[in-house]
Amino acid sequence: MLFRSIPSAKGLFHSAGIQSGSAIRSATRETATKSAELLLGKLGIAKGNFADIQKVSWEQILEAQTALGTSATFSPVVDGTVLPHHPFDPTAPPESADVPIIISTTLEDAALRLTNFDLTEEGLNSMMSQRYGPKATEMLAMYRNRYPNKTPYLIQAQIFTDAAGRRSATLQAERKAALGKAPAYLYLWNFPSTGFSGKFGAVHGTDVSATFNNYRDGVGGTGADEERALWSRFAHTWVSMARNANPNNPKIPHWPAYDAQTRATMIFDKEVRVENDPRAEIRKFWAEMPSA
Repeated sequence: MLFRSIPSAKGLFHSAGIQSGSAIRSATRETATKSAELLLGKLGIAKGNFADIQKVSWEQILEAQTALGTSATFSPVVDGTVLPHHPFDPTAPPESADVPIIISTTLEDAALRLTNFDLTEEGLNSMMSQRYGPKATEMLAMYRNRYPNKTPYLIQAQIFTDAAGRRSATLQAERKAALGKAPAYLYLWNFPSTGFSGKFGAVHGTDVSATFNNYRDGVGGTGADEERALWSRFAHTWVSMARNANPNNPKIPHWPAYDAQTRATMIFDKEVRVENDPRAEIRKFWAEMPSA
C-alpha cells in the first residue's frame, strides 16, 4: 500500500485495498541503516564489503533476519524522494486522496502466529496481567462479556489483533475519511475458518482466499454450502471494487463509506451486514491505551 504515498505512482491506479496489513509509518533512514548494519553483522560481512551479500544464499539471509527478531526492521524506507513521507502519518496520503480504498481486518487475525492452543483461562489471565497490569481485569471482563464461548486461545488472538493491527486499520480509515475526498470502506471478517478443526477462528488470510473465491485452501474452509455462498459474495465485492472503484454490488447490502461519526463497517460472516461501530467498547478501550 506504500504506492499510495509515492508521487510517481499517482494516476496509475483508481482503487486500492488493504487486507490485515495497515501500515501507518514506515522505516526511517536511521532505523533502516541500523537494521542493515545488524544484518550484515549477523552474516559476517563488513560494511565496506556490503556487496558481498549477493554471494550469500537466500536461506542464510532469512535465517539471519529471523535471528535478529524485533531488533531489526525490514520494510520500505522514507527516503524523502521516492517515498517522501510516512504512508498514513500524520494524515492519509494526499497523493492518493482521490482514490477509494478498502481497509480490513479479520476477527482473530493474530492467531496465524500463535500455537498455544491449550491456553487455559488461568494462563490467559496471567499473560494479560503481565502485559497490561491492572487494566487486564477490565479488559478480560469486556472480552468475556462479548464472547463468552470463545476459547482462551481465540480471546488472546483478538486482544493481540485489537492492540495492533485493528487499531491501525481504524486509524487508517479515520484519516482517509478526514481528507473528505475519495471514500474508505472498512470491513471486519468474522467468519471462522473451518480448516484445522476450526481452532484458528477468523484467522489472517482467510479473507484473502475468499477474494479469489478459493474456498478449499486448507485454512479458509472445506467448501460447505454456506462457505461457497459467502466466498462468492466476497469475490463479487472485490471484482466490483476493481472494476468500478466501488465495492457495492447486488450480492451485498449497501456498504456506506466510513466516517468517524457512524463508523459504518461491513461484517462478512454467515450473515453479511453493515454495523455502525461494531465492538465499540473494545475499540474505545484500545484507543485510550498507549501504543506498544
